[in-house]
Amino acid sequence: MVATPERDSEIWLMDAAGGNPTQITDNAIHDEGPAWWPDATMLAYSSGAEDSHLDINVMTSSGSHLRRLTDYEGGDESPDWQAIPAPHTDRRCGDLAATGAGARDIRAAGRGLLSCEKARELAARWSSAGPPADRPHKVQGFAAEAE
Repeated sequence: MVATPERDSEIWLMDAAGGNPTQITDNAIHDEGPAWWPDATMLAYSSGAEDSHLDINVMTSSGSHLRRLTDYEGGDESPDWQAIPAPHTDRRCGDLAATGAGARDIRAAGRGLLSCEKARELAARWSSAGPPADRPHKVQGFAAEAE
């Protein structure tokens, strides 16, 4: 994070040796407190017009803004990524991030009628159905949801 002549803060990246600085935010508001996603493909960060009103946003490691995650009065700051444990009844089936479908942490829940292979296939079909609000609640009769 570097303060600019406009007296706001921007986010910069550099290599592990401290060289090759690259500015990845450039606007007239405060951008601060970046936290890396565990696979280093995304950053969560706080952004807002002033320190007393910040929202948490997500961007790619190249600086492409993805979305705002919070919109509350006051300052939402110091984001952090953490693993959220799955209930013991859910089978973790991996994710589709490498295929571009974007579904992460796919789980097959229930009585074991759904294989992980089928769960990933359904997640790929569901992920490609457009924005989350437009996605069906069922895919081939299986319940589908996102958190």
